[in-house]
Amino acid sequence: MNSGNSYHGIDTNAIRVIRFKARQLSRLPGFSSSEIEDLEQEMVIDVLRRMPNFDPERAGLPTFISRIIGHCAATLVTRNRVDSLEGKMTRFSLDELETGIASEMTGTHSGMDHIHLAIDIGRLLCRLPNEHRRICQLLVLLDKPAIPQRLGMGRTTFYRRLGEIRSHFREAGMQNALAAA
Repeated sequence: MNSGNSYHGIDTNAIRVIRFKARQLSRLPGFSSSEIEDLEQEMVIDVLRRMPNFDPERAGLPTFISRIIGHCAATLVTRNRVDSLEGKMTRFSLDELETGIASEMTGTHSGMDHIHLAIDIGRLLCRLPNEHRRICQLLVLLDKPAIPQRLGMGRTTFYRRLGEIRSHFREAGMQNALAAA
């Protein structure tokens, strides 16, 4: 089944890899061939969003794009597995997303609010510098005192970075999301 999506201005090799990966995902449990175009669009959006981070000194463009697509596909599979563990596919509209953000700001939470918060946190983490993002990942896995040593940084630097991360969350209206950090 060929996709009807058209992506003008996107590298043709990237489109080829995206289409291949979307077809590959559509054959996995929890996905279907009717989702191919949606999967392609998710990956194209991710590539476009991350292109400003391209550094030709670190990798060639095909490698950079391939890694973005691979990461996006893995994220889609993970999200799909989480949804299936809950026994349902979670779909929501932009109106529901706005409601979730509003409820986070007012402090009221429902099951969907937690999903919305997770999406908002994911988006915020994508915008953080790599070092901040790594600290956030380790906050989930380790006790705070073990993180500076794991990262090879001093405690003062770690706590300064943690303060910067908190500022990002406050600016995004998600100060409660890092209450324990």
